[in-house]
Amino acid sequence: MKIKIVFTIVFIGLFLISNSCKKEEIDYTYEILDLQWADNGLDFDQDGYLTSRTIKFYVSLLEDVQRDIVIRVYYKLSETKEYIFYSSTDKPGIVGGEDMPVFLELGLNPELSEGMYSFLIEVYEKDSDRAEASVEIESAPFERLVGDQNYDLIVWWTNHYDYDYDGFPRSADLNLDINITNNVDKEIRVEVLYKNAITDDKYTSYFKSEYYQITGEHKDSLTIPTGIYPDTLGHGAYNFKVIVTEKRGFSPVLIFDSELSNDLKLIPFETNLDDGYEYKLNTANTEWKYIIDNDEDGYSQSRILRLDMDIDKLETVDVLAKIFRKGVDDEDYLVMDSTDIFSIYGSGINDTIWVPFSNLIIEDTLKMAHGEWNFMLVIFEVLPDGLEPEMRFATDSIDGNFFMNQKFELSSEDI
Repeated sequence: MKIKIVFTIVFIGLFLISNSCKKEEIDYTYEILDLQWADNGLDFDQDGYLTSRTIKFYVSLLEDVQRDIVIRVYYKLSETKEYIFYSSTDKPGIVGGEDMPVFLELGLNPELSEGMYSFLIEVYEKDSDRAEASVEIESAPFERLVGDQNYDLIVWWTNHYDYDYDGFPRSADLNLDINITNNVDKEIRVEVLYKNAITDDKYTSYFKSEYYQITGEHKDSLTIPTGIYPDTLGHGAYNFKVIVTEKRGFSPVLIFDSELSNDLKLIPFETNLDDGYEYKLNTANTEWKYIIDNDEDGYSQSRILRLDMDIDKLETVDVLAKIFRKGVDDEDYLVMDSTDIFSIYGSGINDTIWVPFSNLIIEDTLKMAHGEWNFMLVIFEVLPDGLEPEMRFATDSIDGNFFMNQKFELSSEDI
């Protein structure tokens, strides 16, 4: 019993010492002062709904210390109850006794659809979840740029390069035609951004044009290659955003995104590596079989190539093979034979095929006179929609001599 009492006393003592050593978190005193709109905002159609407006205020710290703070902004439609996170801004180095000015632009990042909004502004110390000060703004009218401008945008995609025809191209051209309802000339600049529609919260910029001129509603289209290295896009669906700025202007005149156009929404892409197959010869399972050499002089009158082609994915692809030959007096390789269409699945051996060379029982197979012949194997992928097969793989050697200097002769010479 005495041991238990002593242990309990020691434990309580250690607990009290541990807690007394903890550094107490000081709750400094902050205020938000002199909140007001810094400008009249942008309202091109003069309907009272703004596309952007800047709010100005001061953050005051009473104690004589220096702290890093974060300004968080929340918003809601005035008729709803719950605030939604809008933006966050770091403000390092606020000094006690000196009011720090803060300017925040509202309405563009992100845009706000037409309505009356309330905003909640809160001050936090960096790496803290305790609000130090807060203030609300009520009844602020906002709308999207597209509802406030005489600009419009037509979007379409062309030149999809989809190597494996699975609906996910490795690249495509994004085409933009920016129009203005008035018959005037404008110098504009375009920025295009993307994000993975499922996993990304923020957009990434991948294209910025130089300033160029558009006229009224004339077709002044801009073509933007998309998915090109180094801005390749992994397998998935992407949303795009287009931001248009006028020359000598500080704010966008048009922002177009997936909410305004389905041609910017859930657009499929994949990388070059994902888009297609890597072909290779299974050298362990590719060999000459059924060699006929009656006079045993090393020159065969017939043999069969056991061919095993592999791809790097567990998928099925239809191909055909062509065999080219070159004799000692030939300058170029000439087509000798072609296979029927056959299928490859992954890297297994169950898709092995047999290719006859100078075979006795196949009449249309070219026969080769006594001599040494070089061969070339070429694999063509069979494409859908009646397109011509495309070459995917070619080799004239495996280990330096497999297809090289192969000895053949006619059956009449093999006696």
